[in-house]
Amino acid sequence: PFSIVNCESGEEYCQVCKFGGSPKIMAVGTIDDPEFRNDLQNIDALVQKYGEDKIKAFAVVTDIKDGKSSTPLAEREALIAKIKAVKTELGVKLPIVVPSAEGGAANKEFDDYYNVTKSRTLMFADGGNSVKYSAVAPKDLSALNTAILAVVGAAAPAAPAAPAAPAAG
Repeated sequence: PFSIVNCESGEEYCQVCKFGGSPKIMAVGTIDDPEFRNDLQNIDALVQKYGEDKIKAFAVVTDIKDGKSSTPLAEREALIAKIKAVKTELGVKLPIVVPSAEGGAANKEFDDYYNVTKSRTLMFADGGNSVKYSAVAPKDLSALNTAILAVVGAAAPAAPAAPAAPAAG
């Protein structure tokens, strides 16, 4: 688990721990990526569709340099203010967080454990934190939706029925 700072409340905690045994979506990206912002709206809509009692989601804003994400350290207060403004602008309910920076140092639990190489990295884990979906910059969220259905137990749309074979005579 890694500690984060919730940009809205200023509270520091482990987001994965807070969501406990709930299936959860984690979206990681850079705040200036318009497609990441679009993902946040779409993920928030998925959570509302299934219900916050069935699935949770949060977004981690990070820096990405040379194909590796890292804890944003420069101008954190300005970044947090920008994140708050973006959350309001998008009208999303999901928490938008940044990795904690203990004493101004990088958050090793986040930086070293998660192999995030690009903005718009999405992961979905079941209640046991086993990853069931992972993608970078997906063109849509249909595969994520399928993974959610498999975990939360909602019925997937039925496949078209095959024509019945004639009875053997």
